[in-house]
Amino acid sequence: MHIAQAVIYGVGIIAGHTAICVTVLNRIQAVGISHGEERVLKRVLYLFAASMLGYIVYTFIASHGQVLVNLHDMDPSYVDLCLYWIMFLLVFRPLQVLRDRCGAYWRLDESEVIDIPTEKHDEWAGATRFPHWPSYKWNQVLSLEVNRKSVLVDGLPAALNGLTITHVSDFHLVGVPGKPFFQWVTEQVNKLQSDLICVSGDIVDAPDCVDWLADIFGEMQARYGKFFVLGNHDIRKLERSDLIARLEALEMQWVGDASHIIDVDGESVRVCGTEMPWADSHPVIDLDREVALSIAVMHSPDPISWARRSNVDLALAGHLHGGQIRLPMVGPVVSPSLHGVRMASGVYRRGSTMLHVSRGLSGLQPIRWRCRPEITQLVIRNRS
Repeated sequence: MHIAQAVIYGVGIIAGHTAICVTVLNRIQAVGISHGEERVLKRVLYLFAASMLGYIVYTFIASHGQVLVNLHDMDPSYVDLCLYWIMFLLVFRPLQVLRDRCGAYWRLDESEVIDIPTEKHDEWAGATRFPHWPSYKWNQVLSLEVNRKSVLVDGLPAALNGLTITHVSDFHLVGVPGKPFFQWVTEQVNKLQSDLICVSGDIVDAPDCVDWLADIFGEMQARYGKFFVLGNHDIRKLERSDLIARLEALEMQWVGDASHIIDVDGESVRVCGTEMPWADSHPVIDLDREVALSIAVMHSPDPISWARRSNVDLALAGHLHGGQIRLPMVGPVVSPSLHGVRMASGVYRRGSTMLHVSRGLSGLQPIRWRCRPEITQLVIRNRS
């Protein structure tokens, strides 16, 4: 085999090996196991990834410093798996993107990118182990995209035509960005003047930031209410009941295991939710109670099948951060979902249920590339 062929072959194997490891990593972080079990499995996976990568490189760089390829020097089953997997992804992923398009059911009406002035970066970046990261020009962690999207629902009553919902997710209050950033986000949320505000989890990561809640969520305003579920970080790192109580004291309504019926201009709207797979079970929705519109708030998009069974018209989720880093021509790579990167962010349709997945606002690592934090106003409109 010529050197050029060997290089192509080697790149294919390494790419396939990386893709296999990332595929497994995404599923490990999506199954709802305990934080300790997740850390152990991830460390085992990292060890396997590094050791197998070293083995692949060693096999390609043989003795005497000569580059060669000897298929018999490697385990052919794993080599074949790597090559087949990357070829499968190169074909299957674009087909997924085409299949998931549901342009007849939604449209982007408006999008505005707002960057924080440079002089405020130091103040708003917060205390971080990576103090210079937020100031890098390529890092979008201290910017914000405000979107307005129309979601089309069949048979929507006239009274609900034009109902607005602000969807925000994944605040990850941990000190980075700092509190002023999130207060500024609250100002942007209130400027939208939506009828409802829905927060799809991962609100607080650090106990020291619990006191921020009043100045962030207490200041949010919506005509028909503010609704929230908790995410895996909330559940794993804080006292669940205490966090729920604190948010409910700020006139936020928890729908993690409950269903609220609200009246909107004489029409009944159900707002329900689920915190699976980190809760014990999905809530049971009373489908005998007829409503004009059903909205579900979820942390992960993975319970979309539950939303469909529960006759939900619009499901709202986050958790995946849009991948945080989106590579050119590739898109997101790390996406802790049973569906991998398939529903990392955007609008999807499953059956008669529309799903909006937010890129969220923050994360434990203060880094975003080609994946700005976002808040989205969804305008519900009648399709028929």
